[in-house]
Amino acid sequence: MPLSVCQTFTVCSKEILKWQNKQEAVNEESISDWFLYKLNDLNENIRSIQFNRIQEARMTGADFELWVIGHTITHRFRIQAKRLRRGKDHYYGIAYTNEHGRQIEKLLHEANIKNYIPLYAFYNDENLDNRCNYKIKDEGVFVSSAQELYDQIINKVKEYVSSETLISMSIPVSCLFCCPLANGNFDNFFQNYFQPSFHNQNKNGQYDTFNLPNYINSILRENNEVIQKWFFQEFKEITEEVSGVIVVDLRSKNRSNKNRE
Repeated sequence: MPLSVCQTFTVCSKEILKWQNKQEAVNEESISDWFLYKLNDLNENIRSIQFNRIQEARMTGADFELWVIGHTITHRFRIQAKRLRRGKDHYYGIAYTNEHGRQIEKLLHEANIKNYIPLYAFYNDENLDNRCNYKIKDEGVFVSSAQELYDQIINKVKEYVSSETLISMSIPVSCLFCCPLANGNFDNFFQNYFQPSFHNQNKNGQYDTFNLPNYINSILRENNEVIQKWFFQEFKEITEEVSGVIVVDLRSKNRSNKNRE
């Protein structure tokens, strides 16, 4: 039986946990590349495409985009990925700065301009307490509000930031597709898990499913082999802003998620 979207994200997240424990040196770029590939490989309703990592989204503060396609409303996320290490101080990872400025500030600045929900994805190899109501711990990918991270870490006096602190502000990535609170309504979902950080956003990453950007329609319409040949020139702007795109299509029965019971 084909995996549901919920099951697909859960399987991949659990595998990433195992991978990190077996190969401590694995980095976030390798994990992200595998994550995008495997989601697409396991579920025909999840499409992903990876771009030239040389760009590394230097000016956008994001590694990849996630689009969740609903019957009438679609949500767009931009996500910055970070690999957590046991016993390490992660302050400088959150406060990372390059020639274009602080990564997290760039991600937040453009969230309202370009209408996306800004998140961080943490690749973690420990079973730590988090905000999931189902007490899910045995996964390796967790997501957190970029705004809350900024408010609670960057906007305060610099201090040691542990993996425990970051995961306590996060939920498993599978919750986006398994939690009954989500169920196509991410506004309520994020207000529940990341309040009050979502109060201050003027836009909520919503799009009309019948009026999506051309590059998303192309990913949905074409197979990856065809896309790779012309996509980079046709949609150069997006390929220079992020290093990959995941599109999750929830519109038909066989594309629906299966909530945790």
